[in-house]
Amino acid sequence: GNDGEVKGVTLSEDRHGEGGKTYEFDGESNRIEIKPFDSQAFSSITFSAWICTQDKRPAMHIFANFNRGDRSAQRFHVLLSGIGPAGHCAVQVDDGVGSQPYLVANKSTSDKQWHQIIATWDSIDGTLSIYLDGEQDASRDVSIKSSLNLKYPIWIGGQNGFGDRHFKGQIDDIRIYNRALS
Repeated sequence: GNDGEVKGVTLSEDRHGEGGKTYEFDGESNRIEIKPFDSQAFSSITFSAWICTQDKRPAMHIFANFNRGDRSAQRFHVLLSGIGPAGHCAVQVDDGVGSQPYLVANKSTSDKQWHQIIATWDSIDGTLSIYLDGEQDASRDVSIKSSLNLKYPIWIGGQNGFGDRHFKGQIDDIRIYNRALS
């Protein structure tokens, strides 16, 4: 696996009540940064994590792998949205050619409770999906059928180039897969 570099994130109590087991993000500047996956093209991807927040600031990034200054970059990112209703998870996949619309979850996750968020993109069937707490919450077709090269570092808890889009709350059990889980 690929390990991330922890930058200012502290450890706190996890969803099982065990101290020092989950990451606490201050919403200001801290993050976990994972180096780009050298020469690995993703034909499908799954991001999974448990989150806990009560903050409803728009566009708090949970997972992002692009730089704001490079609009031609391919990307996949998951955030608590300013795109739809406050506190609802959103996901976007973009091939760098034409921006794809966000998929916004139907259920809010900003209620100071732990929620499992799983976001998947499958290039084979062209599906983008969000699962919340083990149930599919939203899904739609996307026109991207090619592989993505994620050339920028992956940020957990923020987004490169956006100083105001850092996550405030806890993120635990972070997983990234090079396939679409179902």
